[in-house]
Amino acid sequence: MDFAHRRQEQAVVLGYALLVATVVLCARAGLFPGTGEALPFPNHPYRLSMAAAGGLLAVLLGTATGWIGVRRDRRLVGFAALAIGGLATGAALSFSPMVLYPNDQYPVSFGWVMGGAPLAVGSWLIVTLVMSRPDGPGGTAVAGTTLPRLLFFWTKSIAAGAYLVPLVLITSGALSARDALWHTATPLAAAAFLVLTAGFLVWETGPPLRRKWRAVAGAVFGAYGIALILPFVTETRPEPPPPGLVLIAGVLATATALLGGTVHAGDDRRTKLLLPVRLLADALIGGAGTTVLLARLVDGPNHPAAPATLLFLALVTAGYVLFEAVELRLSAPARAGQAPWRVPPSRRRWLHLAMAGAAAGVAAPWLGWPAAPVALLGVLAHQVAHTAKFSRAGSSPLPSRVR
Repeated sequence: MDFAHRRQEQAVVLGYALLVATVVLCARAGLFPGTGEALPFPNHPYRLSMAAAGGLLAVLLGTATGWIGVRRDRRLVGFAALAIGGLATGAALSFSPMVLYPNDQYPVSFGWVMGGAPLAVGSWLIVTLVMSRPDGPGGTAVAGTTLPRLLFFWTKSIAAGAYLVPLVLITSGALSARDALWHTATPLAAAAFLVLTAGFLVWETGPPLRRKWRAVAGAVFGAYGIALILPFVTETRPEPPPPGLVLIAGVLATATALLGGTVHAGDDRRTKLLLPVRLLADALIGGAGTTVLLARLVDGPNHPAAPATLLFLALVTAGYVLFEAVELRLSAPARAGQAPWRVPPSRRRWLHLAMAGAAAGVAAPWLGWPAAPVALLGVLAHQVAHTAKFSRAGSSPLPSRVR
């Protein structure tokens, strides 16, 4: 490994360590809501805040260690880095204030072991799987410069959908505006994935994105982030955010979901017209899956909004599957004479995983909350398969106008 690669790995490790230290220092300074207060379990704001911070750290740890292992072509090195980083993170989080309940208390490191560690391992597995396999004969690996872009679109979808779906539930009356799922868990989760999205955009090591596109993305992300954290700064919780702020955040979330839809690869007019539909569908499916998991985190399996969210996930997934089937049937056959439903071998495994995620999403009302993580992985697999469709030797999944 050359010197430049070592410097990149050192920068990633140092950046992660600084982020962990920042979370611990903010917790000890009492900057998270509910710090040091003995509050009931379901809606404890400090618990929810540290859960969001721990989830962000877990995804970053798994992504970074998976990337290191694949770059060195030694998966055991990446897994060892994951284990060491997980232990170090748990030890650092133990210095944060305890989560206090009226009759009990728990260290933050306990939540890291129960929730953060499995999430970190899952992120490591996803990154290792995505980066390790080539697209096929004559293609490029879905790795290196492609990985940040794949994860960029995935986390972007979740960051937007995590706010849009609860907003739809509130509009329909399935979720109360005073529920902790809306005024605490939703903005924290959306902000966490927005930070990940911005990080993957900065991490992009391929041909540099044009400054104008980066500026637009940065402006949208910044405005959306401000709209998400403003209720925490102004201390309007547990009261619902003002309707005007909710409307602005909803518009910015929609813009975040559609970002990149006008600059996708390929010159086909049909592709350019239909891509915003795909991006919005990915955001709604990812947001519904995230909301299901947040509802379970906030109030266990009996959250009143869980059935409506599972039904929404099923309806959106079924509608999108129908849309893809009709679009595929109406598309012209491939130039090589293949039927429109024939796909290259390099994409089949991703399409199979995407179909498994779609099946879980459609069956969500019967499967319950376990369908949510499968649906989220299905969104990622769909985006990987869609990117691999445009990948060729020396090409990028995004067009030259964006590169």
